Amino acid sequence: MRYFTIIFILCCGFAFSQPGGGGGIFVNNFYDSLLQKIDINDNSFSIKLNGQKYNNQKSKGRFFIPPINFYSDNQSIIELEIKYRNEKYKICIQNILPENGGGYSEVMDSIVLDRPYILNKRKRDESCLNDFSNFSNLFLSNGITPYTNKKLNYLGYTYFRPDYINAKREIPWEDLYCKAKEKYCINCENKLSLKYLEQAVKENNNSFNEPILNLRIKILKYRFREKLEFSEEIIDLINKNPDLKIIGRLEEVKAESLINLKRYDEAFDEYEKLEMKYEADSLQSLDLIYKKNKVKFYQFKYDDVIKDMAPILKGVDNDYFLTIIYKNNRFERLNKAYLLYSFSLFLKDPNKKNKEKIAASIYNDNTFDLDYNFIEYLVKDYYMNTDITPEKFEGFKLLFNLYMNKNGLWR
Repeated sequence: MRYFTIIFILCCGFAFSQPGGGGGIFVNNFYDSLLQKIDINDNSFSIKLNGQKYNNQKSKGRFFIPPINFYSDNQSIIELEIKYRNEKYKICIQNILPENGGGYSEVMDSIVLDRPYILNKRKRDESCLNDFSNFSNLFLSNGITPYTNKKLNYLGYTYFRPDYINAKREIPWEDLYCKAKEKYCINCENKLSLKYLEQAVKENNNSFNEPILNLRIKILKYRFREKLEFSEEIIDLINKNPDLKIIGRLEEVKAESLINLKRYDEAFDEYEKLEMKYEADSLQSLDLIYKKNKVKFYQFKYDDVIKDMAPILKGVDNDYFLTIIYKNNRFERLNKAYLLYSFSLFLKDPNKKNKEKIAASIYNDNTFDLDYNFIEYLVKDYYMNTDITPEKFEGFKLLFNLYMNKNGLWR
């Protein structure tokens, strides 16, 4: 006799109206360990709910499990005992949708009876784990399968320790993660947060999951420009956890870390992969084209920068930045692109016309943030480590005054 214990929170979307007030959950399919679909009308398939025979809840080939605590968000654990071909499987379901006036019930596509595991936790602390709730719901709605079980384990939903069955207590890693997030502050060393995260990793089977990984990277990111070892750790963390989702605000951090280490070809490839995720001519695509060409600039490939940037700046000239009335997000991105493009032109030919292009590209610095990391690189790195002619020095003076004013060093 085999027993497989599963505890799961069904946070998936609402569907399928159920007479009598809704609530509960439909399970569309059951599969055996060989991924063969189980016919729930098979005489060898039966389910007991909390010890009571429960075969009359089949509906159009699906199985319906009703809520226990009607109209309560704190649903009791529902214990199912499934018998199929003389084998038994114990499944515990926790906090399904309560009965509701809208008549809505939850839906899971599949449950696969393949190995012992626990899918744990009712509602997550949305103030603490809000970046990951939609991602986890996607896998939960697909059901409990070998594929989703792996993903849910990374998210911290599935466990292999039966002592997490208690529905009333927090999962230890999550409590530690939330403490780390509470103590986190921008531009701080965040030593206490890092300590909590180290403990959280141990509680999560000595492995990272999405929340822990992303908060650690977020902490490292604010110091990674001054500490190259932080850039190395960020790259190492991402490479060792390829299946974990990096949230949008951090999706470029690997490329930025590679740039810090002057691993420019790898950084360029990383931006190329990111660009494939977005539609051509979208704001995100435009932003990534700009950042790819910055990498080329760092490699002194000015001709390549001019060639690649010219198409996205077609029809854009000095007057566009000097006279435009309505400035939107696209304008800001073009503004940054125009500085990179015009400065590359100026280094190739430091004449008055190209200097005027640079002046136009920084004209709106009081209205929009320019790429000050790039400007700082030009002032503190490029010009201080490159032989320049008196003509090229004219471009440096434009940026130097802007940099000094921005940092309150010059009035």
